[in-house]
Amino acid sequence: MSVIKAFARFPKEAEIIGRLLAGFADIEIALMHCVQVVRDGDLDTVLKAMFRTVGESSRIQVADAFGRHHYTALGLETEFSMAISAVKYSWRIRSQYAHCLWYDDNTGQLAFTNLEEIAKENAFLKDLRSLTIMHVDVPFLHDQELFFNYTEYLLVWVNFEGRTRSGELKQNPTQKPKSLRQPELHLP
Repeated sequence: MSVIKAFARFPKEAEIIGRLLAGFADIEIALMHCVQVVRDGDLDTVLKAMFRTVGESSRIQVADAFGRHHYTALGLETEFSMAISAVKYSWRIRSQYAHCLWYDDNTGQLAFTNLEEIAKENAFLKDLRSLTIMHVDVPFLHDQELFFNYTEYLLVWVNFEGRTRSGELKQNPTQKPKSLRQPELHLP
């Protein structure tokens, strides 16, 4: 039995959500490697600067600051910016799932609501009816997972392309991924 009862009713959705929640760490590690390779392989400094910082948003900002001018000098500013944007959007997807309440609202789709939304309001709270109810399903979550994969692959490509342009590698062993549109955060 799942700790979250709604996940027992929606196990396929729960499985993908679990991969998104846990998988964001892989994106952060890919970002860290992408930055440390253009800083003369200074893994120690980049890792410690990123992961001593609390919160994913702050880690993304640290990585951006550490890597941007190096990738700009290599003619990869646009691609690095695209990678940072993809990481930020992946983080938005992950964060909405990490800070929500999951339940079965009898619509046939897994429902969730963000408790932080109502906590930010100044109005006196009497019940949870004012929360925005959002839904997800397997095809929708699959699109979000594809975006996570695209984000990680884009970071890997930028990493190798930077090393190729700096002369460290003779050629990039990966192909530049085709742009992938950002999926919606929840079903309409």
